[in-house]
Amino acid sequence: MEPYLGTKLVIIIAFAFWLISTTSVYLFYLVVLHLGSDFTANAHQLWQLRYFGLGITSASLLVSFLAAWLLSGWLGKLQEANEGWQQKNNLKDAKLAIKPTELQAVINKIIEDFDNLLEHKNLELINAIPSDTPLVAADTKLLRQILHNLIDSALKFTDAGVIKISAVVVGHQLEITVADFGTTMEIEQLEEMFGELTDDLIPQEFNCTDPNLVTTKQLVELQGGKLYCLSTAAQSPQFTFTLPIAQNVSLASLASLPRSAQAKIVTTSGLSTASTGKFTILVVDDDKISLQILTKLLTLQNYEVVQSTNGMQALEKIEQGLEPDLIILDIMMPQINGYEVCQKIRESFSANQLPIIMLTAKEQPSDLVEGLSYGANDYLVKPINRSELVARVKAHIQLAKVNTAYGRFVPNEFIQLLGHESILDVKLGDHVKKEMAILFSDIRSFTTLSEQMSPEENFAFINSYLKMVVPAIRNYNGFIDKYIGDAVMAVFPKQAEDALRAAIAMQKQVLRYNCDRVADGEVPIAIGTGIHVGSLMLGTVGEEQRMEETVISDAVNVASRLEGLTKIFGSTVIFSEKILIELEDPTQYRYRFLGKVPVKGRKDAISVFEAFDGESPELIELKLKTRVDFELGISFYYDRKFTEGSEMFERVLKKNSADKAALLYLERCQKFRK
Repeated sequence: MEPYLGTKLVIIIAFAFWLISTTSVYLFYLVVLHLGSDFTANAHQLWQLRYFGLGITSASLLVSFLAAWLLSGWLGKLQEANEGWQQKNNLKDAKLAIKPTELQAVINKIIEDFDNLLEHKNLELINAIPSDTPLVAADTKLLRQILHNLIDSALKFTDAGVIKISAVVVGHQLEITVADFGTTMEIEQLEEMFGELTDDLIPQEFNCTDPNLVTTKQLVELQGGKLYCLSTAAQSPQFTFTLPIAQNVSLASLASLPRSAQAKIVTTSGLSTASTGKFTILVVDDDKISLQILTKLLTLQNYEVVQSTNGMQALEKIEQGLEPDLIILDIMMPQINGYEVCQKIRESFSANQLPIIMLTAKEQPSDLVEGLSYGANDYLVKPINRSELVARVKAHIQLAKVNTAYGRFVPNEFIQLLGHESILDVKLGDHVKKEMAILFSDIRSFTTLSEQMSPEENFAFINSYLKMVVPAIRNYNGFIDKYIGDAVMAVFPKQAEDALRAAIAMQKQVLRYNCDRVADGEVPIAIGTGIHVGSLMLGTVGEEQRMEETVISDAVNVASRLEGLTKIFGSTVIFSEKILIELEDPTQYRYRFLGKVPVKGRKDAISVFEAFDGESPELIELKLKTRVDFELGISFYYDRKFTEGSEMFERVLKKNSADKAALLYLERCQKFRK
């Protein structure tokens, strides 16, 4: 169909009207000639004919315009259908260039394109895509066209407000939403865009009459996604489409991607920008409609939402490592109800660490008290009020983050051991006595390293090292009691074996850390760790205006002494006999007996052992091969059979000349032989 068909049609119809009018006048002229001299006598008939001619002319005019209007409409629809059919065929025939695409960078470019168009509108266009959003598998050109069309549709009926583009991961797909805030639309405007209106915030499969959006729907489906919309008379349309997340992305592909420094925001007035927080909320509800509504409301506030349709699924996700900042938990669910889920979560996380908001259809005070008694922080009554939901979620997350900040200085585990839930409850002199394991660790020759660095480099080095090794302590149920320069003192309240596992994990982390240092041309580092278990007094010391938590026990001195022995024996991890006794299955560890050492303040020497699971594979193999000879040499040494002992240690050193402990005992045997 030609582009100017409407104009040509009007010209043709106008010509037809002129032809009809001219014919009418000509007929009237013939009648006058026929009457001739009887003109005066037949004046009355002439006047009637004149009116007849004018009537014909007027009728032809009306019929012409009516025909033009009907034909234009019909041909226009035919033209749109033809163009849509051609476009659909073109899309089918098109070769897609599907590749990993960074959504944030694409949206930044589109916002730049819209910058000039927004100059005369009181609008704010926000790219709320988090920088850590996974890559999508998409054709970049088609993705730009999709976003351009949806933003353009949102702008069509909007002169003021905020248009936000956000995304949330749902399974193996990314849900991308273009939402308009601050304006509402009339029913007529909505009907212009959609064939049917929805009454609520439930996402609907797209049923749209706008040709621009029909094309957008086809572009989305062509890339394996779906287009949905939320539309009500009280709220402007919110378009959501899905795209698959890119799988098995190679490093080469990542390197070739355009990177964006931060989310793009275009503001055309003094409007305040939206929050760019990335807090994660776990929503647990067996009602899929409620789940979708909550997800949409929270996503639009820039929260990352993780969905669970039942309590067991939510608990499994937390056990698998999910660490949400807040949980919204429905009470009435199958298998395990919200009360039981809350109680189970509270076994691992306190109310200060992980706030839980209950969803309930009950408003009875007794029901609300029951929910709070199971450990919930707050509750919301269905149907949910959007403003109340947003306000309460924000308040609880902020409070939890304040508690987390306190926990960086005073461990939550310490507060819990004292029997308190909050740092506000801790008083000077609070204490508890408990059997716990103590771990001491520090960097070998740190003073020498420190002298070669500036103050800024010293802090950067210590913090990078601690960031690498300290998570191993938390992973095995320990917490940091204090940092002493490069040294770390940690407490393990559950079981002594946790301390040994943490020490081995720390040593493995140091091996990885050294690989990076060597690659950067820096000297590798070594650490020593001592572990002991005993009865500890844990409490607060100081005065009312300045107090701190501390651990008082002879076990602390022993652990510190064992850490010092690592330098003498050339070991990485040394633990006491009491730790060995506490191990559930000692055979799963690689260790050897180092002997008995005296400890200041103790009458009897203590037996000590070296764990070498965290060392390099080569050293592990050498120490395993020489362990029998080494321990036999130790036995000869304590039996004062120094000649036999010397022979054993020499055999060890032939196989492993770097064994510092064997060399130490060999020198002692040779000394006592004289």
